[in-house]
Amino acid sequence: MLQVHKIKKGVYSFESEEQLNKVMFLDNKIWMSQKEIAKLFNRKKSEINQIISQIFMESEYDISDHVLHNYNSALEKEVKYCSLDIILSIGYRFKAFEETRFIIKGNRILKEHKNNKKWKLSAFQKSIKSFSKIIKNLQLV
Repeated sequence: MLQVHKIKKGVYSFESEEQLNKVMFLDNKIWMSQKEIAKLFNRKKSEINQIISQIFMESEYDISDHVLHNYNSALEKEVKYCSLDIILSIGYRFKAFEETRFIIKGNRILKEHKNNKKWKLSAFQKSIKSFSKIIKNLQLV
């Protein structure tokens, strides 16, 4: 069973009996560092970098839309994060279907959680509007 744990704002861990990965959730999708992608697929980081380079050389995806650069102050270096699309493309190239399903399921859980929060906020805002109308009507009487 996959468990999702919030580490800090926008950063989560996906954990199952076989796997533990840290992901960033931004713009309603998962982003992973190349180190975490290598860990997910049980490959060397150099292999992951090579596949990522191939993906962009073949124009499968546009690099500006699928790679984020984030400065990690603890490591004192820039860390590259790849989008869910890149992660899935790597998984399909390695024929790593279990790992790919793991990431897809984690992404779905995070989206449902985020959408549920939006729904609750929307319902709360509607309640406030209704309450405001009632107050205005009472003041007119």
